[in-house]
Amino acid sequence: MPIQSDAHYQLLRLIRVLSHYQSKCLAQNTALAVVGNEKPENRKEYSLARLQDTVDIAQLTANQTVRQELSELEQALADGTDFLPALKAYLDRH
Repeated sequence: MPIQSDAHYQLLRLIRVLSHYQSKCLAQNTALAVVGNEKPENRKEYSLARLQDTVDIAQLTANQTVRQELSELEQALADGTDFLPALKAYLDRH
């Protein structure tokens, strides 16, 4: 079944934007936690390139996590089926 309405389509677009920024934020927070857990003398050695590498590694996991969290909601919106249970489940987790 295709997307039922423009509202469903716009909501699907919003969810995809949300997933992009949620993934980006999760990766950056993870990288900051990794750096924060280092000994102070090791933190001094972090260059911008090393920090970006840490973010890039965290981004892979974050992308997968966010994709899994939102897949049911995206699928329901794309199929034109009842998306409210998936939306409620997502919102209850956050």
